Amino acid sequence: MRSTSLLLVFVFSIISPFLAFCRMKNDDIVGFWVSISTPEYWETLATPESRYFITLTDIQSLAHHTIHLPDHKTKKMIAWEGVYLRPVLQKIANFDWDKIHRLVIKAPDGYSSVISGSRIIKAENALCAFRRKDSKNWLAKYGDMRIIFPDLHEMHWINNPAEVEIELVENCMLSNNWRFYFFDSPAFEPLRVSESDPYLSEILTQIGCADRDFTIFTHDGHLRQYLFDSTAQKIKIVTDTTGLWAVRGLGVPIGFRLKKIFFVSSENVGLFPRALSLMEKQLWHELFSAINPLMGENFQIAKIILELTSGEKIVSGKLDDYLSAKLSLYDLLESAKKEQKNLMGIEILWSR
Repeated sequence: MRSTSLLLVFVFSIISPFLAFCRMKNDDIVGFWVSISTPEYWETLATPESRYFITLTDIQSLAHHTIHLPDHKTKKMIAWEGVYLRPVLQKIANFDWDKIHRLVIKAPDGYSSVISGSRIIKAENALCAFRRKDSKNWLAKYGDMRIIFPDLHEMHWINNPAEVEIELVENCMLSNNWRFYFFDSPAFEPLRVSESDPYLSEILTQIGCADRDFTIFTHDGHLRQYLFDSTAQKIKIVTDTTGLWAVRGLGVPIGFRLKKIFFVSSENVGLFPRALSLMEKQLWHELFSAINPLMGENFQIAKIILELTSGEKIVSGKLDDYLSAKLSLYDLLESAKKEQKNLMGIEILWSR
């Protein structure tokens, strides 16, 4: 027994320097890719100028910061130490943060977080955390680091990030038309009465958004954007007793499984599962403006809806007062739906 112990000590003394060397080399290759997309083409160019790798060692060389956030279960404050994401990205890529149209953070297991529109502002204080200062210390599920968004729901946080994609645009560009659909229209009846719950991809295909990224709005004020990847294709839609939707499906991560969904948007197409309550209308306007900042300010769209539904001519200069006194944008959409029950969707043309 004594000889065996001595042998183990001897062997460990020989291999420990080698293990330390391997650990040092491993630290140098731990990190994540950063890719930049051009405004002209919504795809990443595979060139040294558009894709970079930053190591954990490089990240830890920047100024450290500590933020305190409550645990979502226990509500106890947790201190996270790390480096802010913005200087990490700008350390390796020379770009204007104000020109970011969309951030996509991907994990090795297929989980992803998508942030765009006015919510980019909430990403400015995101933290690349690598130390947790409490009794639990660092959990294995976090991997080598964890990207934390203090001003966004925890479903946006990414463990062990593999890649950060940055999409840049010169200005907030929107298409010249929007289409809105209501799931209770006759065109969707085959999906509504099907014996099995429909895949969201089937619904998106029917409204002309096959293979496109999408955004979900929920009754409790959450807005989550999804990449149309292999994980999103597993999403099934379940309708609850109130007519709102919930995300289900085998292999769909918990962070993707939202409930009380009252609006789904993909590019410039929107879909309502059912008519909205007063509270939901107000919430829809707030969230819709968050991803479409020009939409909330552009009254030309409302003017065209008015002329589409009632034929009533409204002077553009007085349209703001008219809307404030009578109707919201959603009210106009619902009115158009009632007036044109034979249409699956309502197409609204507007100019920037």
